[in-house]
Amino acid sequence: MNRLARSDVLYAGIVAVVVLLVIISSTFFSAPVTDKRSGPISTFPQSWAMCGVQSTLTNVTTTGTDSLGYLANILTHRGENLTYVYRAITTSPDFVIHTQNLGWVVIDWSGLEVTGLNESYLFIDGGFVLTKGGVPSGYIQADYDLFTGNVSIIGPLVKLPCMG
Repeated sequence: MNRLARSDVLYAGIVAVVVLLVIISSTFFSAPVTDKRSGPISTFPQSWAMCGVQSTLTNVTTTGTDSLGYLANILTHRGENLTYVYRAITTSPDFVIHTQNLGWVVIDWSGLEVTGLNESYLFIDGGFVLTKGGVPSGYIQADYDLFTGNVSIIGPLVKLPCMG
């Protein structure tokens, strides 16, 4: 009977070690919590986008959608819209790599026309504040080429544009 008690104790010890290892591994190797991802229009604390504003009590919404002007007309003519551009950007390989395990909000949209001697380029630019743990952790500017549909990424920058 003494021998049976030792095996029971040994078995209980092994089970305890296994349970402990499962708890430790789930703590250290669990999937990271993903922050909220919002767009093409986002609401976020004003201090995330405006320099010198300290209050996080006032929320603002994505700016610049009304300044796209004729670029928005080009999108509409092609059967596209800002949601289409947002999806093209946020699913592009570079954006996905730079935002892995991060959330984001879109702080602004703008249009850009670059004209050279023999070429002209039309872009829609999106400014994204990256978040981790619900607070800003960086910034990415993403450009969507209206002619090619290509997306290019500037960033991620550690500081937001207004941080100098």
